[in-house]
Amino acid sequence: MPLRRHGGEASLRDGIVARMTRSEIRGRATSDSRSLHPVYGPNHAATTNFENNPMHSRPVLWNQGLARASRARPTGLTRRAKHRRSGTLSRTTSSPPATNHRLNVEADSWERSVAFALPSRAYDLQMLDRPADRARDQGWVFGLPPGISSEQWPLDPVTGYPLMHGFTLLLPEDYRVHGDDIVAVSFFATAPDHNDGGAPDDPEIRETVMARPSHPRLSRMTDILDYEYAALLLTRTEYEGPLAAPPAPLALATAERPRWLDVGSASAFFEATALYARKMFATPPRTDLGETRAIAMSPRANDPNAGKGPQDEHVRKNPPTGYQPYFYFVGGVPNAGNYRMHDWAKDHAPNHLGGTMRPSQAEPEMSPFYVEFEEYFGGYNFGGGNAQLDFRDMKFDWACG
Repeated sequence: MPLRRHGGEASLRDGIVARMTRSEIRGRATSDSRSLHPVYGPNHAATTNFENNPMHSRPVLWNQGLARASRARPTGLTRRAKHRRSGTLSRTTSSPPATNHRLNVEADSWERSVAFALPSRAYDLQMLDRPADRARDQGWVFGLPPGISSEQWPLDPVTGYPLMHGFTLLLPEDYRVHGDDIVAVSFFATAPDHNDGGAPDDPEIRETVMARPSHPRLSRMTDILDYEYAALLLTRTEYEGPLAAPPAPLALATAERPRWLDVGSASAFFEATALYARKMFATPPRTDLGETRAIAMSPRANDPNAGKGPQDEHVRKNPPTGYQPYFYFVGGVPNAGNYRMHDWAKDHAPNHLGGTMRPSQAEPEMSPFYVEFEEYFGGYNFGGGNAQLDFRDMKFDWACG
């Protein structure tokens, strides 16, 4: 079954920013009985605050620019994903994990005092058409996470099945914001065949999942459709450790078994995805849980936003970071004929670490320590769009294309 796009035509195509509340998307009251709290380990108190593929084009970039430039004040749609008509996706936010000794965690804003020098470079990430080799690669896409036990693999509080491992990224030294001993991050997501239309809520499944012991550096994140995501910060020993086997689902689980558990996430993605993404594979992936694709990393030749937190100047909530968008309008007049992309942005890959963000919709406000990635970088259902993970503040955001 092909991956599904959430919703119809985006209002951004007409340069219009739509206003849509959570209740319009989900058809229920905007007050939610369950707050969006990340979790750091079983006993940590929750805190509010988560290849360069030329075929993967952005056909409405100038319209997005028009929409952003036309906003004189904040509107209902910032970086929220189009769901059904023009739905939205909330940001989840958190304080840094307790293992982070380099940040002043008492600050209320993500503009914290940072003893760790801000990075001066951004990095392009490429998914290679071969299995990963940990001795020479920067991590892997698909496959299994390293260095954790099956019991530490995060389960999905919605379904009771294990969340799907999307990627494990070995961080370069200038992005090890949580300390020299934290060298990698593993990202987990709701399986694409469990992600369509809004998550059901079974309190018994959720409470059982959340009561289980968990990894001490686990962060959980929830989107506005109530689907679940998670990130694990890994030590060098964990990154170099054996691959984990996915745990058995809860006995309470009643949802259909996700395809990736039977054939591996790489093969499940290949079966379900669009033709352009299949062309990135020289041969179909093996039907194996451990099947991976290597991640290659290269410094961007020119990115003026390296070390700067992305933000949309029209809707930002924090002090300006000096971040600049990848596009501009000649003479400052926003129309199709005046839209231009900065020369320094033209060779940027869609998957990258830090620097200039190129979201499917408006920029989410994040720290400089984030990863932006496409659907194929792990096999998700983002409605044809892309996502961003801020692994310093543990914020996560995605939007439809």
